[in-house]
Amino acid sequence: MSAPDGAPRRPLASRLAIVDLLRIVAALSVMWYHFGFRTRSELVRSTTHWGFAGVQVFFVVSGFIIPWALARGGFSWPRDGGRFILKRTLRLDPPYLVASALSALLIWLEWRFLGSVGPEPTFPWTTTLAHIGYLNGVLGLGWYNGNCWTLGIECQFYLAAVALLPLIVSRSVPVQLGFHALGLAASWATVDLVTGPAAVHSPWLLQWLPLFLMGIAAFQRFSGRLATPAFLSVIAASAIVADATGSPAGALAGAMASLAIAFVSLPHHPWIVAAASLTYSFYLLHEPIGSRAVSLVSRMGSGTLVDFAALAAGIGSSLVAAWLLFILVERPALGWASRIEYTGDAPPSPAPPNARG
Repeated sequence: MSAPDGAPRRPLASRLAIVDLLRIVAALSVMWYHFGFRTRSELVRSTTHWGFAGVQVFFVVSGFIIPWALARGGFSWPRDGGRFILKRTLRLDPPYLVASALSALLIWLEWRFLGSVGPEPTFPWTTTLAHIGYLNGVLGLGWYNGNCWTLGIECQFYLAAVALLPLIVSRSVPVQLGFHALGLAASWATVDLVTGPAAVHSPWLLQWLPLFLMGIAAFQRFSGRLATPAFLSVIAASAIVADATGSPAGALAGAMASLAIAFVSLPHHPWIVAAASLTYSFYLLHEPIGSRAVSLVSRMGSGTLVDFAALAAGIGSSLVAAWLLFILVERPALGWASRIEYTGDAPPSPAPPNARG
């Protein structure tokens, strides 16, 4: 079965601009969330509380971009399922594994040379091997790079999206609404299962599913599979469940991102594409590199000048590290993934480039 064409009604460049801009905003929000708490400024810290919602925006973007790319890329279900997994692995794993190894090295160097409190860090083989399949979260093992817990969620979504693609791309309104209703009901069932601090970084897709469903609904609205009233109803229901399973801020951020994808057109600017191309590497390295830079500079004293110097050091070091990771690792990985083609007939316009999720 070949997925039907999900061609956008607006120009391709307009579509990519809003999605890429959301990716940039999400990456910067998560960065600010992590950096702000490492400064000594109460003012800066007070501005970071909503930064975590950048994670929810990333999930919405993935919910949109995966079915959109499959519908436009000549994906044939189910025979291309293995090709999709291989493409995702080649595209995501090299930067992720390099960033994880670098994070482990920095943990040891910090303990060895900077006098970090505690016993010498160890890197059990079980924890190391679990990184290969993004299994650390579901197995209850730690990540060497704490940011990668979201990749574990995304990979669960990739598998689910491929398995359920015929439902996602169906042009039957009852099928579409039934798909969303069942997904939200399954997510709602997790409300009483994961509570307290564990809910913030739950390793299971079901808790975060309403956000991915918002992205899928944006795809369905954008490709003419859902009319506006039905789309808005799905977003409202998804926001209610996302609030119950997560937070009001995350639910609001997810709903706004989905509405932006469905309705906002932006002119194409090369800087948006250039900045968005770095977001995956930036997301991977801003915590192990940038957060440490913020902490190091913050130790030099107190006051507004030190706080701004710490933030500048964190942002600058993260950008340099992300650029190097992109040039040396991520860009070659993109090339490897692009060589794998699906067996179906693709529409004439190109698939979206450099999509992380």
